[in-house]
Amino acid sequence: MFVSDERNSNNLKSIEKSLMMVCIDDPLPTSFNCKAPRDDIPVEGRGLVAGDRDETNMMHQMLHGGGSSANSANRWFDVTIQLIISSDGACGLCYEHSTAEGVAVVQLVEDVLKQVDSQPDGGSNVSNNHPQLSPAVRLEWSLDQNLQRTILIEDLDLFVYRYNGYGKDFIKSCRVSPDAYIQLALQLTYFRLYRQLTATYESASTRRFLLGRVDCIRSATVEVLDWVVAMSQDESGVESEDNNQQSSKKVTFSLYTDEKKQELFDLAIKKQTEIMVENIMGEGIDIHLLGLREMAKESREPTPEIFQDDVYKLANHFALSTSQDGYGASYNPHTSSIVFCLSALNSCEHTSTWKFSHTLEESLNAMQKLLDVRKGNK
Repeated sequence: MFVSDERNSNNLKSIEKSLMMVCIDDPLPTSFNCKAPRDDIPVEGRGLVAGDRDETNMMHQMLHGGGSSANSANRWFDVTIQLIISSDGACGLCYEHSTAEGVAVVQLVEDVLKQVDSQPDGGSNVSNNHPQLSPAVRLEWSLDQNLQRTILIEDLDLFVYRYNGYGKDFIKSCRVSPDAYIQLALQLTYFRLYRQLTATYESASTRRFLLGRVDCIRSATVEVLDWVVAMSQDESGVESEDNNQQSSKKVTFSLYTDEKKQELFDLAIKKQTEIMVENIMGEGIDIHLLGLREMAKESREPTPEIFQDDVYKLANHFALSTSQDGYGASYNPHTSSIVFCLSALNSCEHTSTWKFSHTLEESLNAMQKLLDVRKGNK
């Protein structure tokens, strides 16, 4: 019905041929700010940037626009790159991943920021007219009420969390890869919440190979499990009753010394780094198995048993990255802070981005304390 209208059809063709979109927005209301109790979030962790809007609010704007009552009608999510500019100065980018890798787009944004910073007065003297660009033309649409709905946006539990305890400089001073370190922090956080590891999907670029795209860096290893168990041992306790006292008391104990935890941490980091290098060098397992699975489909032969096995299905249920009953957890380590963008679905009863961020902070603090002990002994 929508494309049967000639005007709609012509508009769609124009949009689909476009290189990118520029979306000029109004700010989202502060009701999109972090839903956690404000007193539970340190002021420095709220990331207030544009007026009373926090970074979680602005991430909602960049990700989906805020629903049909806000800016979502000002998006076209099939276009690879959408540049989003809000009237209060907030700006960002929404990126559709299927046609290209994130590395290329990140490089584009970094180059743009460098050019803006290099302009006098922040680029205020740049001409508003470009001789090679055609004048903007408004696209008019034929829409009915059934096409103007908000479907999934309200189910999004989104929280931008800025950890200010330390950043990549501290991690590098411990001679550890920041990426491997943060992956272990995410597993430790998940284990403390759910008492198990989970399959994670971290993209590893394979663009050095012809037609290469990405493979999957997994962090749920035996080495990581041994370490998170050791790190979480202090959280368990036993109830003991002293006959000389009137009431019982809880005695907290640990079976692991700091030296043992450090040893297990080193083994976990080593394994994580090995997996990362193997994937970057084209020796990962996920894309190889995916290729075999798709070849089996094209051959029209019965699906091989391995792809129907429960273990294979479990291994591809990524509760940290993609699954509907899990979390999205992207991150950007800065010099003295780490920014996390955490997402989940409100309809999933056992997930909460606020609880995850709170436990993540505890995990990062515990890891710093562990490594500070080692640095102090040297």
